[in-house]
Amino acid sequence: MPLLFLLVFAFPIFAYADDPDSVVRLTCDSKQNHLLVEEFAEEMDFDVPYPRIIKPSDMTISVRGLTWATESPSGTVSWHNKAIRRICRLGKHTFVATLNGYKFNENVQGMCGAGSPTLSLTVHKDGKLVAKNLVFDNACASPKLIKSIRFDPKANLALITLLDTKSQAESALSVSTTTTISRERLFGEE
Repeated sequence: MPLLFLLVFAFPIFAYADDPDSVVRLTCDSKQNHLLVEEFAEEMDFDVPYPRIIKPSDMTISVRGLTWATESPSGTVSWHNKAIRRICRLGKHTFVATLNGYKFNENVQGMCGAGSPTLSLTVHKDGKLVAKNLVFDNACASPKLIKSIRFDPKANLALITLLDTKSQAESALSVSTTTTISRERLFGEE
């Protein structure tokens, strides 16, 4: 018995959250003259606060700071949301990015949607809506995942990097920002 005890505690134990956090990075680049919004996964240590803390100056944000769950003593799970805004000034143009968390199914009970929440992005350029509730990963309903979107204010274009989760193929799509960008416009989805 003492040998078993010794073996269990002789090796380092690393603890991480149940699954990686979905993280959003906003880059307001005045030299390249673009706003870049990208989403990626990042492992978090077990002692990182939940919900994640978002400071007013943060440009790299865990989506678990935008959407998170709490459980009551009786076992009822409630979801909470917090929208944040970030401003990007590029020359004479001003972008306002509103970030929300998106959860496909808050009451999964064995159905698709149990993973981490993802980003829902709304962007205004000079007061005009250019992207509305653009969900980056709607995997339960669509194989098309948005990895990043780069807004070019002079050309009135957005360059979207996509991943098809079925084929694992990446592609890029250039779209005009003169018409509001949505998943319905991009992929014919609701």
